[in-house]
Amino acid sequence: MIRILSTAFLFASPALLCHAQTVRVLRFSEGQPFHMGNVTAMRIIQPGVGARQLTLNYSFSQSGSEFAQHVHDYSDDTILVLEGQADLRQGGTRTPVSAGTCAFVPAGQIHGTITTAP
Repeated sequence: MIRILSTAFLFASPALLCHAQTVRVLRFSEGQPFHMGNVTAMRIIQPGVGARQLTLNYSFSQSGSEFAQHVHDYSDDTILVLEGQADLRQGGTRTPVSAGTCAFVPAGQIHGTITTAP
């Protein structure tokens, strides 16, 4: 099994960055569940909780599961592998990532993952 945290940072004008908000503590279990193929994920931080430029997803999957390739047109993506192993896909290229590593995916770049560890 692999456990991954990923974030996407949306670019915004400096005016949007100046608005103060109250600090919130959120549990992974309070996230909004979604599926990408046979990967289960929870959207923890997203506009519904007040985020304007950031999303945080927590996903977990079994060996052989694929989080389909996709593109974030207006945000970077950071994939932090907490447990397990996966291949980070970018088009036809596969790059192994494992627990304790992270990948930075610039906005506009196709990417997805395939879980490779049991």
